[in-house]
Amino acid sequence: MWNRATYCLVILSISLGTISAQTFLLPEDERLPTFTFSHSKNPKQIRQSVYKVRIVSKDFIEKTNSINLADVLKTQSGMNVVEDNLTGTSTLSMNGQEGKNVQILVNGIPLIGRMLGQIDLSQINLQDIEMIEIVEGPLSSIYGANATAGAINIISKKNQSSKLSGQIKSQQLSIGSNNSSIYLSIPIKKWTSNLSLGRNFFPGKSFEKGTLRQTDWMLKNQYVATFGVQGKIKKTSVSYRLSLLDETLKNKREPYKEIQVKEKDGQFYEVGQFKANDIHYLSRRMDHQLSFVSRSERFERIEFQNGYNYFSREKKSLIHHFNNNQVLLDRSTGVQDTTSFQSALHRAIFAYGKPHLKFFSGYEFQSEWGEGKRIMSSSQNIWSASTFSNADFEIAKKVQVNLGFRTDYNSRFGWSILPNLQFRRLAKKNKKFTTSIAYGQRNPDLKELYLNFVDANHNVTGNPKLISEMGYNFLFGFEKSQDYSRSKIVHDFNINANWMSNKIQLIVTDPTTAQYSNLGNQHIRNFSYGIIFEKGGLNVNTRNLFTQTIVNKEKSKFSYQATINASQKLPKSKLQINLNANYFSNQNYFSFNSDGADVGIKYLNPYCLMDVFLSRKMGIQHRVSLGFINVMNITQLNVSAASQGQHGRGAGLLTAGLGRTFQLNYQWTF
Repeated sequence: MWNRATYCLVILSISLGTISAQTFLLPEDERLPTFTFSHSKNPKQIRQSVYKVRIVSKDFIEKTNSINLADVLKTQSGMNVVEDNLTGTSTLSMNGQEGKNVQILVNGIPLIGRMLGQIDLSQINLQDIEMIEIVEGPLSSIYGANATAGAINIISKKNQSSKLSGQIKSQQLSIGSNNSSIYLSIPIKKWTSNLSLGRNFFPGKSFEKGTLRQTDWMLKNQYVATFGVQGKIKKTSVSYRLSLLDETLKNKREPYKEIQVKEKDGQFYEVGQFKANDIHYLSRRMDHQLSFVSRSERFERIEFQNGYNYFSREKKSLIHHFNNNQVLLDRSTGVQDTTSFQSALHRAIFAYGKPHLKFFSGYEFQSEWGEGKRIMSSSQNIWSASTFSNADFEIAKKVQVNLGFRTDYNSRFGWSILPNLQFRRLAKKNKKFTTSIAYGQRNPDLKELYLNFVDANHNVTGNPKLISEMGYNFLFGFEKSQDYSRSKIVHDFNINANWMSNKIQLIVTDPTTAQYSNLGNQHIRNFSYGIIFEKGGLNVNTRNLFTQTIVNKEKSKFSYQATINASQKLPKSKLQINLNANYFSNQNYFSFNSDGADVGIKYLNPYCLMDVFLSRKMGIQHRVSLGFINVMNITQLNVSAASQGQHGRGAGLLTAGLGRTFQLNYQWTF
């Protein structure tokens, strides 16, 4: 019998069949070779890079009506974004590796505030973002010890307009959500500044009938703001950016009746009062960035980057009295708490270049500290100091080599040396081979070491005895492009293997209790094949990814992910149609017993996430679009267990999405 996942796979197959009969080319503003990327400190065209780089353009972000980073990454191949209805967060895995192995940065400055090892992607808004760089493979020699799977670098807008300009956006969803924002670019003599303000509201949703107040998905209310300024002081470019977020999650509970015995005139009687014990989670982010860029006779680029990040999460327990509609703080012991994390970074980069040699080196200081009742001893701090060097040169005609080297000293884990080696060979103008071998390391963060995360659904304790994950990565890629009179086709094939020792895993000892521990070895291998096409107004980008994970000699089945991003322009009606679909099969999760010796593997039944957008420009300034989100109406996934450890869950259901949703979007650019 056909199900929704099978139907989606058929749609993907038809799309691929259509592609094989024609050839297409991405538009000039989306084609990868036309972009530059900044993670190498020496920006260059992507085709000239030895790294595996993808760019998500501002145009793509607008076409998909993306509000936050989770919205964008859901459309990308190799990415699996999981929305947790219990914590209200959106987390990531990349090419089979967990999000804690992916460094997430804004303008090269890493973000802090991970929940259970992951950054909440729904807290990273995109209202002032120019593009997003996705770099696959270990980048520890560039970004430090926590980029063993790759990096996602978010680049903010840097306007050079001499006139006041801006953009207003409004989004309404059929589930009651509404998102709105305003962005302004303001010139001040030879300087430019920008300001953005936004509010994102989700009323919560429940799939169970019969509940009065409690929802499966918590109410979420976000206020976001960014401010930036750019200019020059003599020959030095200066830029500053401030980003603020205030988020409230409301976990409303079911009411109960409390009976009190009272006495009046010698008579005793019962008085009933309806109450509910609600919990609010308040998150706050503040990110400062200040950079200086100049050049000298010796160095073609000198850059100083400075960053300060603050993140706090407050749990506020409340008692709602329905008789008089009062909401009061719960005065019980231990039910209120606030945990905060702060991070400061200073980095200096000195770049030197000649026609056949690009070289940069620098140093970096970073400190992170956490405070709160959930932190062991109420306060903990980790700092690190690093030096790094990277050389990009040719050893033969059309053969490019990149050699990187980083030395780290961590106050908790001591010294580490992180090398990497990449090769790129252009066989012809239309063929490119890349190979990389790298050593990576991921140090446990403050939360894994010292945070005790305890609430109604979790009892996760830190482990100060954790040691660093260490591993090797091998990546081989081949790209071939074919030009035709009106079209072009690009083939992309990749093999990736990752070996990790001292793997840090959350050990679940009962349904709500867990602790982090080092569990031996993990090996992830995957291969992918992608095609990029364009002809006329039709643009298509597809990728097929196969991944297998091996933990302590226990092998999973190969999981499969098929991704398609397609758009079609209809000039006569001025409409544009966008289709984004991700099909998943045999997605696997490992579970362990208390010593990690007994491994269980759980599989999700096949499913497909598909979104369709119709947009129309009305003149130069206005754009209206209609979105159909989660077309296949995915809300819960079936979980089966092929092999069981002591704590394998067996069959069950996993909450996966909000179901089919319709959205209306309006954008005014001036």
